Amino acid sequence: MSVETVNPSPEAGLAGTTHPRSPRRFLGLGSGQIVALQIALLFVFVGSRLSPIVLAVTVPVAGAIIILGWGRMRGRWLSEWLAVWTRHKGRSRQLEQGSDAAALLSLAHPGSRVSTFDIEGVPAAMIADGEGMVALLELGESSVIPSRAWHPLPSPASLLPAPAPDTPPVRIQLLLHSIATTGMAPIAASYRQLTSGRLLAGERAVLAIRVQRAEGWSDDDLERALSGAVRKVRGKLGGVPHRPLGEVAALRLIGEVSGHDGTRPGQEGWNALHLGGLLQTSYAVERWPQPHPDPTHALLPRLMRLPATMTTVSLTAGPWRWSSETASGASDQVPAQLVVRVATPDQASLGNAMTALRQTLAADQASGRRLDGEQMDGLMATLPLAGPTPHGLSPEKHFGPPRKAAAVASLTTPYGGSGLMIGVNRHQEPLAFRLFRPEATRIVVIGGVPITQIVAIRSMALGAHVLVQTTRPWAWEAFSRGLGPGAPLTVMAPGPVTVPPGHPLHPLLTIVDAGPVAADRSPGTPWHSTLVLRDDLSPVDVDVLGRADLALLQPLHPAEAAVAVSVLGLSRDQESWLARAQPGMVGVVHRRSVRWAALQQTQFEQQLIGSPNREARIA
Repeated sequence: MSVETVNPSPEAGLAGTTHPRSPRRFLGLGSGQIVALQIALLFVFVGSRLSPIVLAVTVPVAGAIIILGWGRMRGRWLSEWLAVWTRHKGRSRQLEQGSDAAALLSLAHPGSRVSTFDIEGVPAAMIADGEGMVALLELGESSVIPSRAWHPLPSPASLLPAPAPDTPPVRIQLLLHSIATTGMAPIAASYRQLTSGRLLAGERAVLAIRVQRAEGWSDDDLERALSGAVRKVRGKLGGVPHRPLGEVAALRLIGEVSGHDGTRPGQEGWNALHLGGLLQTSYAVERWPQPHPDPTHALLPRLMRLPATMTTVSLTAGPWRWSSETASGASDQVPAQLVVRVATPDQASLGNAMTALRQTLAADQASGRRLDGEQMDGLMATLPLAGPTPHGLSPEKHFGPPRKAAAVASLTTPYGGSGLMIGVNRHQEPLAFRLFRPEATRIVVIGGVPITQIVAIRSMALGAHVLVQTTRPWAWEAFSRGLGPGAPLTVMAPGPVTVPPGHPLHPLLTIVDAGPVAADRSPGTPWHSTLVLRDDLSPVDVDVLGRADLALLQPLHPAEAAVAVSVLGLSRDQESWLARAQPGMVGVVHRRSVRWAALQQTQFEQQLIGSPNREARIA
């Protein structure tokens, strides 16, 4: 295994790397301000002693020094803005078109590298840099329909291992990433009307666990310590589903949460980062929110639903401050950082998203600061890297003052509620499934063209391009014409076709409407789903139905219900329900269970598609 590292010097201290020290302060003033005042007074004194002409020159210079040292703008000293501008101009700020996720990582965090190590015998990704080593755990279930709609995710502060003299410091980051509806205006508006804004198009949750370099610790020692820290964190996760990410999955995750697909160049500006065809701005929360007793009003889920194409929330905590006064060795304070990055397609929508962000924070008595001139730092803080320190800053300057552990631990969040809504269950709650995932998804629809068109148009609302391979193009003609020019729909005859790779912001749905077809046995590609449409279910469809990740079944004939039950492993009671279901109902079958939903349509869908019911066919 090859890992790029930076060997710590003996003077580096506990963190193992050297950083600029935080400036000392006297009566709330920085040492630089005091020095600036002294220099300005010295200029005036020297000028007054020499001649009026010299004094006329030195007074403006002294005034400029005082303004630079003592002037404030938007809550910062002008000298601090000068330091930000210098760092902004002094670093690489461009990403070439065609660059992959590894190139993006090198730009955002120079000197880092992804390799592989073992976690309990399973190969997993390890990101190494000059400050330490990082492992990644993805949270939540990967299935099309999770067994639980919601999972409470713990705060990083509650997962931190207790400090000990024989272990290196540990820092943990909870990264939450969400994607909103990104389709054409009328399509996306129709879908938002259907869901009342309750469902995200997609979401991901990742834990990044970092062990920091410490004096006397070799790379092998740190690797073993990282494996041990991951085991401890997994033990504390309890019933929260999780899995380690491998090297390929980790790099893909970095590209996906940044919005980078490699097809467009990237550029860091002063106010925003241009990446993946989006304008992205990061916001650091400086005054933290007040804890809320009701989890339904938790801050993090509300941040995830800001009016933006993509939102990334990073909560990082650790390492514990050492205290000899407690039995565990940990004090009640911990360095912590909360950063939000929003991405939108244009400046107007970015302004709306930032206004909504400030209002959301203000509702919890919190506030923050837009990272002007530090957008690359904001990107690095919202990648799964567990809070490395940007070059030119000290850890104290980067993280700010320590927070009360209880305040950090109170930022828990319920996780769940994304996917494509097909209808509502008997409790009038949305029934949704994850049509697009980081892996290929295969779906079979037994019903007809109308219900498939409902899935297609809602997929477009999630940003997907829909490719229909059909032997009856006339059945799709009115649908295609009604969507209008520019719609992300291609209708073609069946046959081999080369398609671009899918991406979370732009997934791909292939609809196969060509009669009986053989099951697809290829591994597939991420963010690319295949839907096989069958008007009727017969024994010839057994193979394709048996290999599907999900089946959507409209009311069936008794003979069709018998085939479905035998292939999908359902019970006889479920067979009866499949044959007796009311018109307008659809059975969503996943892992030998059936969830029933009442199909709901918006006015836009009704005008475009008409009734999706199958009752005329089975009467």
